[in-house]
Amino acid sequence: MKRKKRKKVPRNLPNDPTLIKKASTKANLVRGLAALDSLWKRGVTPKDLENHFLLTWFAFENGNVFRLAKTLNLHRNTLVLNYKQKFKKPSTVKLRKYWLGLGVLHAKREFNEKLLEFYHRIIKRPQLLSRENEGLANLWLMGVDRKTVRAHYVLWALRRGIKLTQICRNMRKNKRSVHRFRVYATRPGSPAKKWLEPLKATKAEWYPPGLRGRKGRSGKK
Repeated sequence: MKRKKRKKVPRNLPNDPTLIKKASTKANLVRGLAALDSLWKRGVTPKDLENHFLLTWFAFENGNVFRLAKTLNLHRNTLVLNYKQKFKKPSTVKLRKYWLGLGVLHAKREFNEKLLEFYHRIIKRPQLLSRENEGLANLWLMGVDRKTVRAHYVLWALRRGIKLTQICRNMRKNKRSVHRFRVYATRPGSPAKKWLEPLKATKAEWYPPGLRGRKGRSGKK
């Protein structure tokens, strides 16, 4: 009997810029923000999404660490160490082989479908629904930064009347850090203000009575 030839896993593949173009729509922004709402309701916090952010960009660059370092504006050695600590892997090579292997096995599947399988193979918690995974991936690919996601969490919690001390506890941040996220999100021209625009948040929602920062209504010292 003839042995079936295994499909070779390519060692180096270019990224697909059409993924970013496809992700970067207003509709996907709204869906992504809704996905964050869904996650926060389930008790997930911004810190829990760090791994998904890293794996999404890793998958986008097809495991090419040199390109990934440039994309994330990090030194390659710092990036490799980050992945080693986060995913408990001795190197990024195994991650790359597994991701590229998914591309060979499931060539006709969409990027987000393969990403969800990749994520759940590597990360056990939090588990993500398909729509949550897709919403998050689109946010990362369109350029939403992690500070914006933290600011979104703060706004979500404030709108639900959660006390500032509890928000700090959930985020594992001090009050000054949480206040910085609010300032970042309300500062004219900041990326967070642009990304969170669909939420139509008012100043009063960001700084409700009794939660206006350390001093004064504007949060200024």
